[in-house]
Amino acid sequence: MACFVVLNKVDMLADPLLDAAQNEAAVQKQCELTAQTLQMPRDRVFPVSARHALHARLSGNDLELAKSRLPALEAALTDELLPARQQVLTHAVIAGVDALRAQVNARLRDQRRQNSEQLLELRGLRGKSGARVRHLLDRVGEDAAEFERCVTRLTALRAVQTRLLRDTQNQLSSERIRAEVKQLQDALNKGILHLGARTAFLTMCDKLRHALSDSEVTTSEAREMLQGTFRQLNAEFGFSLSIALPPELAKHREDLAAIERGYNRYFGLSETLRMASSAFKERFVRMLVSKLRVVFETASRDIELWNQSASAQMEAQLRDRRRSFRKRRESLERIQQAAGDLEERVADVESQAARIESLIAEVATRTETLAVIARRGPLGIESEHFELPMESGATA
Repeated sequence: MACFVVLNKVDMLADPLLDAAQNEAAVQKQCELTAQTLQMPRDRVFPVSARHALHARLSGNDLELAKSRLPALEAALTDELLPARQQVLTHAVIAGVDALRAQVNARLRDQRRQNSEQLLELRGLRGKSGARVRHLLDRVGEDAAEFERCVTRLTALRAVQTRLLRDTQNQLSSERIRAEVKQLQDALNKGILHLGARTAFLTMCDKLRHALSDSEVTTSEAREMLQGTFRQLNAEFGFSLSIALPPELAKHREDLAAIERGYNRYFGLSETLRMASSAFKERFVRMLVSKLRVVFETASRDIELWNQSASAQMEAQLRDRRRSFRKRRESLERIQQAAGDLEERVADVESQAARIESLIAEVATRTETLAVIARRGPLGIESEHFELPMESGATA
């Protein structure tokens, strides 16, 4: 995505003793110096006088507005920065919609399977004796007990997952950043020339880069563990558990590399006098820590969201399965009391089956509509409004 720099108050550079060409040369020189300092193209630096622009807008003076240089910045934002940002957001929305659709469909398919099993069971009870109903009640109890043993396995799995996540969070914590930066501060405070400071800085960046890589490895190990257990549970208990790929941290490593390039230049001979100042060193370290924390906190948040998604999926399917056992038991108990309840229950389950099929179709339609709106941009969002059906309410 494009990055622009705005230099405000350029009207303060105007010297009444110089002509217009000389004043313009002074502005351009300041822009070129800024571009070189920030290591970015000159055409991304925009000099602006916000005060003149505001006065021109209020008075409707187009000539004064042109002198404020604001139209050039507005044109750049309109033509490049905003469309690029919209494209990034569009991709993010579409990816989120796809993940949400997969998760909702998995739950609905699991409910449909449970509903079909119960409907088959109820239809098989037509004309059956009370002994048959009691036998099915016993089987439901056995299935429920077996399911609770599955819950014990999932609880142990989550304990291991939590431990791995804690290790990952420790690798990306603010305490880890402060500990690494502390060694850099010690090097900066040794001697006037700070001869070992550059080496300490590069070593710090290398350690932090390894911390991101180690977190990625740990998260991948957690996914492999979850994936293997989910596969077994799906086969043994008919779940539809799945685990998404963990977040990639390559983007965060790129951000760390950009910080390394930007701050490495302060350790050159031309910056020796500035680094000798205690106030400058304090600002330097403070800004460095702030930028590093943004990178690592974002990476940690991405991993935490991935972990929460996996946990929420397990909790949802466990909750649905318990609800299914309870309803099966209640329906069989009612059938024991009155044979007439059987047909009523069959009709109820058939109605719920139709509702689940309707929800599956509705999820596909609404998520596709949301993806179309995302591609269309802000104008499309203003003309559409809908919600995704997160809870079906149709579990049998």
